[in-house]
Amino acid sequence: MDDKIIVLPNKEKMFKRLLKVSDDDSLQKRFYPLLLQLAGSELVVESFVTMLRFIIDDYTKNLSLRAYSLLYGQADHFIDVLVDDAEMAQQAKDFFHE
Repeated sequence: MDDKIIVLPNKEKMFKRLLKVSDDDSLQKRFYPLLLQLAGSELVVESFVTMLRFIIDDYTKNLSLRAYSLLYGQADHFIDVLVDDAEMAQQAKDFFHE
């Protein structure tokens, strides 16, 4: 992986983009606020993916394995809406699934 930087959108744009993946009430109240803490961050792919995994783990720690699997399965969609550069998004998805 190269050291290109992912610049995440600001909170308002990020939230609107996340709603395109899911407008589920629980995600809006508990999961998206965790992701929104990263708004405006500049991260290398590995750091972005590590943070995404950590946030998914944190959100699902008291939920069922099914809930974890469902959210984990949506990771590519979250990456696509958060990472503007298609090549960087693909790198992030590849790294996420390694």
